[in-house]
Amino acid sequence: MPMLTSNGIRIHYLEWGHRSSPAIVLIHGLTGCAAIWEGVAARLAAAGYRVLAPDLREHGRSAKTGDPRLAAYAADMIGLIEQTGHGGVHLVGHSFGAAVAWEIAASRPDLVKRLVLEDHHPDAALSTLPYWLEWAEEWRWRFASREEAIAYLTEAGRSLAWWEPSLIPLPHGGWGWAFDKAMMVETIRLLYLRDYWDRLAVITAPTLLLRGAESTHLSPDVAKRMVEIMPDARLVTVAGADHWIHRDAGPYAEQVLAFLGASTGSPEQPRPV
Repeated sequence: MPMLTSNGIRIHYLEWGHRSSPAIVLIHGLTGCAAIWEGVAARLAAAGYRVLAPDLREHGRSAKTGDPRLAAYAADMIGLIEQTGHGGVHLVGHSFGAAVAWEIAASRPDLVKRLVLEDHHPDAALSTLPYWLEWAEEWRWRFASREEAIAYLTEAGRSLAWWEPSLIPLPHGGWGWAFDKAMMVETIRLLYLRDYWDRLAVITAPTLLLRGAESTHLSPDVAKRMVEIMPDARLVTVAGADHWIHRDAGPYAEQVLAFLGASTGSPEQPRPV
């Protein structure tokens, strides 16, 4: 179980490929974890990259800190890149992870070679907070067994590929989630207090913005404005995809590799170490 100390806290991560290869860091979204990148990461590693997928603070096996500021999430990842990235990485972020990624690219351009932002917008959006509060109240947070949790996800029509990796045995019995209800809501509240157009405007890394054609999270107009405000950015709208574009790992990896100027290489798919 690879762990390191970054920004004063313990960060867990998964790793694929050879440590001497060019590095790609994959940053998951809110309520996600490193394991949801496995399909994408294996394909990127097979193409000759070292791939790291960390659990963000407040998620997975990483530290639960009680500090859910975007700047704190980004500082954790900066420390990880400094310790593992051989002077710089290609950086991929999904949803909230894209906000973490653009914050890193804006504040530490020396660490980011190329940037991929997956389906996230930079607008202030406190109007969405009631949705998250409702979700937090209606979502089940405790189960008698893992089987009961899987049944709940299945009945609710939730993706097991997204949610199952975050199921954990709880300290006092039963099963629950490797993230905290209050911290998820507070992360959203703090994130959407302001907009981030000014941060996008100073990103110098070549950037690929991926938008799901069926996504309701990132509108076509906002996506178009994002690539216009960034100095070196392009937009790809992925037909048939929703907010979670990388659920279809093969085409997603191909899109990233094309942007990085690589080929898919061997079909071998290494497991995380």
